[in-house]
Amino acid sequence: MISLDQVQLLEHKVETAVAKIADLQKENDFLRNKFSELKVQYDEMQKANVELSAKVSLFEQNQPTIESGIMKALERLNNIEDSVLRVSGGSIESSVTMPEQNLAAKPSNESAGAQPATQFVASAQPAQNSPSIDPFSTITSSVAQQKAPGETQQLDIF
Repeated sequence: MISLDQVQLLEHKVETAVAKIADLQKENDFLRNKFSELKVQYDEMQKANVELSAKVSLFEQNQPTIESGIMKALERLNNIEDSVLRVSGGSIESSVTMPEQNLAAKPSNESAGAQPATQFVASAQPAQNSPSIDPFSTITSSVAQQKAPGETQQLDIF
């Protein structure tokens, strides 16, 4: 026969099981909500990833064009520098002054009948007889000459 103690023990075990089931249902609901939130975040991050991938792809496609444009600009600057150096006999520091200083320092040649100053026009085409010069080494060496002894040898491009 079943005793009263056994019934009470069974009742206690059932109550404990019901309480555990209620706790597990609460935890399950919490985890489902958390999963839904994380799923939304995951979807948003996937969209952002797709957008960033598209930007990277576009940049990779445009990179050769950008590099080509930079190299052409550097080549033009190099050609201008070479032209100035050839005309000035290699001494660019003495010929580089502010325009106001040049006007104040030079007497008026118009009354003396002197010929007007020569204007230089840089060509987009590289000089055919000049050897190929690395534009980065030219820029680096000219920047290095302008820096004070304690400063670094890095280029400031921005």
